[in-house]
Amino acid sequence: MRRRIEDYAVVRGFLERVCRQVGANSMHDDIREELLGHIEERAEALISAGSTEEEAIGEAVRQMGEPEGIGRHFHAAHRPVTDWKLIILVMLFALLGVFASINASYSEHMYSGIYAYKAVYLGLGFMVFVMLCFADYQRLRKYSSTLFLVTLSIMAWIGITGGTTVNGSGLYVNFGPVSINYHMVALPVLLIALAGLSLEHKQGIIKSVLHGMYRGALPVVLFCLGSSYAFAVLYVLGFLLLTWIMTRSGRILAIASMPVVAACAIAFWINGDYILKRLSGFLYPDSLDGYFTKVSAEAVRTAGWFGHGFAEPNATLPNILNDSTFVYLIYCFGWSFGMMLMMLVGLFLARMWRIAVSLKESYAHHLAAVVIYVLGIRLIWPILMGLGLVPALGLDLPFLSFSGANQVLDLALLGLLVSMYRRKNMLPARVV
Repeated sequence: MRRRIEDYAVVRGFLERVCRQVGANSMHDDIREELLGHIEERAEALISAGSTEEEAIGEAVRQMGEPEGIGRHFHAAHRPVTDWKLIILVMLFALLGVFASINASYSEHMYSGIYAYKAVYLGLGFMVFVMLCFADYQRLRKYSSTLFLVTLSIMAWIGITGGTTVNGSGLYVNFGPVSINYHMVALPVLLIALAGLSLEHKQGIIKSVLHGMYRGALPVVLFCLGSSYAFAVLYVLGFLLLTWIMTRSGRILAIASMPVVAACAIAFWINGDYILKRLSGFLYPDSLDGYFTKVSAEAVRTAGWFGHGFAEPNATLPNILNDSTFVYLIYCFGWSFGMMLMMLVGLFLARMWRIAVSLKESYAHHLAAVVIYVLGIRLIWPILMGLGLVPALGLDLPFLSFSGANQVLDLALLGLLVSMYRRKNMLPARVV
């Protein structure tokens, strides 16, 4: 009967008037399906009571109520929602980042005026953030395979030909006056692409091995070719996390891990000295390799509750704009300021987690896991590194450190997360 009901002009007009009120066009088919079901039930009851089909359908539509009011109800249920708490936290971190840059700028002459560049990068980042907030993140999914391949190809090209050298690293790519560490960008981009690639929880051994080789081991090899061992480790952890989330299969995780473990073993065999030096510097701060750990501990120890004051110079801390940002802020403003920053980081991570668990669609879950993982590691590790609890990896603290163009990337990731949350009630049942 439903197909015949849809042919009636009174039904079509009713559905059109309802859907006209609903801004989420992707929900129109589901709304039509739901309303047609209600109309059909009422019409069948009226036909059973003796009404003709045409009379029953007309009366069933009348009993449904005012279409505009029904449409407004559906619109309220499926309208975009914005998480203002996360946005406020992001803006607060951005302001603290500008303040940290001003503090560093007045501390050392070589950093004079650096806060102006910080503000410019933040402005560009917020432009990208706003654009992605209102974009449909679902459109990214169909480009996942291409994005993964292109990112690997560029990594291979830079590894073979060499990029621009900045601060001793040849992994930078120039875009006009801006230099970007491509491996820093490649880490989240590869994981975002990986989140959109199909992975069945019952796939066979061969597919699982190929998944581990192409999507797991090959990126690790390319990171290691550029001596980006920290990013290689972070990618391995992200790859294993996504493989587990997408399959919930210990068997597939174990099989896919084998090529990755093999790639890591080869990298350690070739460059084990570098990795051991990092560990040695962490375990033995008084050694030559432990300089960062030693001076960081001393700066924190002497800070006291309220620090040494605004822009107080510290010639021993290396790179207070990036690597030592957290330690230098404690040195200037004390343990109390450091505790406040750690509380804000905790609130920020908790807010992202709350958003992630509220999402209903699987692709959104995978993307949210990537955003939380990448930003979570980059927020937590530099703090623990500054406190001497983990080895130094050269990760800059998002928002608070100068970061350069990385700020645009960080805000882009958050824009994706906000987009997922905004559209969580706007997805049809076939997508969820």
